[in-house]
Amino acid sequence: MSCTYKKYIIIQVFFILLYQTSISQVLDYSTKIKINGNRKTTERYYTIRINDKSDNWLSKVSVNHSLFQKFTLLKASIINNKGDVVRRIKKKDISSRNSRSNGTFHEDELVKEFDLHWNEYPYTIEYSYKLVEKKFIYVVNWYPAVYTTVATLNSSLDIEIPINYDVNINSDVFFDFKETVDSDFRKLKWKSTFFKVAKEEIFSLNKEEYIPSVKVIPLEFKYGVKGNTGSWKSFGNWQSKLNNETDLLPLSEQVIVDDLTKGITDKEEIIKILYYYLQDNTKYINVSIDFGGLKSYPASYVCKNKYGDCKALTTYMKAMLKHVGIESFYTKIKAGGNVADINIKFPSQQFNHIILNIPIVKDTIWLENTSKYNPYNYLGTFTQDRLSLSVKENNSKLIRTPKMKLEDVRVEHNYNFKLNETGEGNVSSTNLLKGESFENYRYYKNATSKEIQEEKIISDHEINGLKLTSWNILDINRDNNYLEINFKGTCDSQFRNISNLKIIKPIGIDIPDLEEPKERIHPVRISFPINISNYIVYDLSFLNRYDVQLPKNIEIDSKYGSYKANYKLEEDKIIVKESFVLYSGEYSLDQYKGLYSFISDIKLKKKNSTIILNNKK
Repeated sequence: MSCTYKKYIIIQVFFILLYQTSISQVLDYSTKIKINGNRKTTERYYTIRINDKSDNWLSKVSVNHSLFQKFTLLKASIINNKGDVVRRIKKKDISSRNSRSNGTFHEDELVKEFDLHWNEYPYTIEYSYKLVEKKFIYVVNWYPAVYTTVATLNSSLDIEIPINYDVNINSDVFFDFKETVDSDFRKLKWKSTFFKVAKEEIFSLNKEEYIPSVKVIPLEFKYGVKGNTGSWKSFGNWQSKLNNETDLLPLSEQVIVDDLTKGITDKEEIIKILYYYLQDNTKYINVSIDFGGLKSYPASYVCKNKYGDCKALTTYMKAMLKHVGIESFYTKIKAGGNVADINIKFPSQQFNHIILNIPIVKDTIWLENTSKYNPYNYLGTFTQDRLSLSVKENNSKLIRTPKMKLEDVRVEHNYNFKLNETGEGNVSSTNLLKGESFENYRYYKNATSKEIQEEKIISDHEINGLKLTSWNILDINRDNNYLEINFKGTCDSQFRNISNLKIIKPIGIDIPDLEEPKERIHPVRISFPINISNYIVYDLSFLNRYDVQLPKNIEIDSKYGSYKANYKLEEDKIIVKESFVLYSGEYSLDQYKGLYSFISDIKLKKKNSTIILNNKK
């Protein structure tokens, strides 16, 4: 048992009495699954105790299911504190809607909703439902907690499968497990007696990696076409067959591509031209309505509609490249800022996004086809440094996307303050942004109003009383992986007055707040590095009337990163230079002590970073 699970057990034992007496909780959560022929039946049962008005959100039930799943409500009732059933949900009380998210045109996710609210506390709600489906790629992906913020006291998973139905199982040792076999069926049961998800921590692993789970997939399945999860190669073959002939370009589009690339022989230049064409003439809209969103719409769909989801747009780009004789590969990836690692020993659908990789001589081009604003061959923080499945018939394999380096995330802020003796005056600033900041501001520049952009600039630069008189976002070349923000404005309250003293607290770089080692539960993952610098000039024409006390310079270097701060007086100017670097990496709880010490040392020394002006009078 890992150290993380041991800590969970300690937490569970410590808090169990508390949760049994005063806090709302899931008393029981059970899931029963039966595979019979090509049919999967899933039944879920919930019993939830609601002890306080603030927890009434637990009574609002939403059940997500797909078009391919037949939904049946088995029971939904309210039980008062005396144990009496005071209300039962009827069919007319259930509403149904499409689970349409932002950027979605069509989606195959439906939502059934009903409310089990009662006005007398405490009360208990019970509900259960059944889902029947014939198209599935997972038997189950099960977690023992219903909510991440509410304790689940008892949970269980029961699976019944035919004797000859082969499955792959990935299960944590956290559970009590029992298996029985009769003449026709194999019965598997997992139980958890108490479970509450620990609080989130900065630079923590993704919840998927530390919440115990049970994942069961069929070895052989049919989902659109027959598939096999015996290896990544066989799983990739299934995806390749599912998408067969979707990358065929209609004749009308072939003419356009031929015209765009006429006379050009450089392969990379052709790729870039076609990528620009994709960005300028299509838009991203989620249209996941076929085979659970795992099969791509054909390139012809995008040609006709000028929109598509990540699968369709990637297939369209692949089709254009195929037409000009450039081979590229449909690539399944898990996108997001902090995502769980791919379990390489469990070939299966672990992905949520599609990109394209194009091998060229001594390199690979990576294309994010859903973004109208990404530079060419730029993945960024959304998909950098993670395993992806490059799909090719009979040769699918896991490959890693490029990792962002320090230079790729560099952020430079330059401020020039010209202030009077009351701390009011003018400020001008130039800012170079790369990495996540660049990605955010390129989106703001291209997809939001000037008013929103101005608000964003003001909120991101914590300058007292800042009012902009002019500003711009310089984004000259679409393929630059950086942009500049320049602004001028007025400000006030830059000094704090104490008797004859004026205190200046320079704009500082935010340093992460870390939990003390004794409180830390999870290992650390810093997905991409941090590289920030500030250069500040305080132009103070009255400075000759004051004695100036500057903080001591700081220089801290460690294997986790570095921090430097330098303070200098030049005639009537005070100059502050500050920089902070934090390397990407993964650290165990033992190594965390060193990281915590590094960050704590910075924070301690930064406390003495105030500049003091003492009036000579």
